[in-house]
Amino acid sequence: DGANLSNARLDGANLSNARLDGANLQGARLDRANLTSARLDGAKMNYARFDGANLTNARLDGANLSEASLNSSNLIGSILDNAELVGTNLNNSNLINTYFHEANLVRASLNGARMRNSKLYKADLREAKLIGTILWDADLREANMKGADLTNTRLYGANLRDAKLDGANLSGAHFINANLDRISASDLKGCPISLPKKWICKKNKLIKR
Repeated sequence: DGANLSNARLDGANLSNARLDGANLQGARLDRANLTSARLDGAKMNYARFDGANLTNARLDGANLSEASLNSSNLIGSILDNAELVGTNLNNSNLINTYFHEANLVRASLNGARMRNSKLYKADLREAKLIGTILWDADLREANMKGADLTNTRLYGANLRDAKLDGANLSGAHFINANLDRISASDLKGCPISLPKKWICKKNKLIKR
């Protein structure tokens, strides 16, 4: 616990089931590393690289991954509740069943990520990039997505109750069977292709008829 691995070169390392709670991994390189079921609660990993790494079922509660790169990584079932992910690169990552409750994802890049059943309750996704992201059945209740880019994003069956989407780009997005109860979505930069029954996009705003 609390190990200092800042700027370490651990590409391809096997750290499955490792106990690294509170560790300092700032600037470390762990491309293609195996961190399956590792514990990294409260770890400092800002500016680190985890491209292509396997973090399946890892625990990263309250970890700081701001400006880190996890491009094409695997985080199925991982827990990142209350984590700091400001400006983090999660493009093309596998985030199915991943937990981001109240996580800070401001300006994070999640283009092309697979996020089916992801838990993003009260997550802060302001100005995040989610172009072409798959968010089927995702929990986005009370999420703040103001100014986010959801171009061509698929949100089939997603729960966006009380979410904030003001100023977001919804061009080409799909919201079939999504829950939009009490959503705030005005000043949009583009309208979605599909919406739930009784919902329309008019004058850059989502409205329930």
